[in-house]
Amino acid sequence: MATPSPEEIDAFTRMTDGSQDSRIALVLAVEIPIVVTMVAVLCLRFYARAKILARDDWIMAASGVFATVQTMLSCVSTRYGMGVHAWNLHEGFITRVAKLAWWYTVLFTPTTTLSKVSIVLAYMKIFPTRTDRIFCYAMLVFLALCGISITIALVFQCIPVNSYWDISITENKCYSERVASMVVSSFNSLSDLAVFLWPAPTLWQISLPLKQRIGLLFVFCIGCLVCVTGIVRIYYYTMFFKSIDIFWTGSIIQILGALEYNLAIICGCLPEIRPLFTCNFQRPGTAVPPRSAPYYSKQKSTQGPMSSSQRTYHWSQTKNPLDSNEAVLLRELESAKRPRGSVHSEDGSVGVSVNGETWCKGGE
Repeated sequence: MATPSPEEIDAFTRMTDGSQDSRIALVLAVEIPIVVTMVAVLCLRFYARAKILARDDWIMAASGVFATVQTMLSCVSTRYGMGVHAWNLHEGFITRVAKLAWWYTVLFTPTTTLSKVSIVLAYMKIFPTRTDRIFCYAMLVFLALCGISITIALVFQCIPVNSYWDISITENKCYSERVASMVVSSFNSLSDLAVFLWPAPTLWQISLPLKQRIGLLFVFCIGCLVCVTGIVRIYYYTMFFKSIDIFWTGSIIQILGALEYNLAIICGCLPEIRPLFTCNFQRPGTAVPPRSAPYYSKQKSTQGPMSSSQRTYHWSQTKNPLDSNEAVLLRELESAKRPRGSVHSEDGSVGVSVNGETWCKGGE
């Protein structure tokens, strides 16, 4: 970090402890509401799926815990100088804020990776085609390898580890933090684009009523916003490493990071809590049954061997209306008026074709 010129120091020391030029209020105003919203949506997910919790739910919960801890670290760091100009800091605060920054950096990758792993596992339940499964397995391997290797690399970016925040330790070895941050952010943004944009072609092919399309569009826009914040974060990293005022510039990076991982969790949870609201606020005559009524889930047809492109699924009645994303997709398909790809099965039942697979309403 370059030393500020005497003129710059004189200009900033005339400020009243930085109170007239601080981003502390901005950090708190953005991060506290977004983490509260994330926790609320995550709790609703667990309420909606209380009887059918699966691996993707628990993995998303782990991501939520990491995200909450990380946001708390970011907010606490404002007490020690994050968001104010470096030359207005108390000298004793520099070590504390640097230590908090180390924890924030280390936790960032597990937080974002776990949320995307949970979303990919949900894709495996919703989109059963061979292409979707190949993508999901490939993404799980990619996320696991990158998440583990990057986290280990960030923990040991300085040897000894405490030399990262303790400037009194002079005999240490550290690799370039600039290169590490850019590589980590690039991999993170690449996986964001792959995970959040993958279902777009499939969802675009489904013909649904306007309100349901708006709901899908809303979730898709949140996913796009996650991708955008990740890319903007890369831009601010380039500014961060050129700046002499790292705590002032770094506060924007923390705000963007909080938006990215909290919005990713919210985006992954919204499809799971939708059945909760459709069951409670359903209008008479809609396709979604009330809480006490049976609904439809997926069952594979057993009428002889079929190829994956000819696979047919029948809907059977069960008791719980909050079973899974497959049931939500089926109810949305049923509610569509003559959707594109409608087909008639041999027994006269009407269904729809999605990704080359036939979904039709049959007997129990």
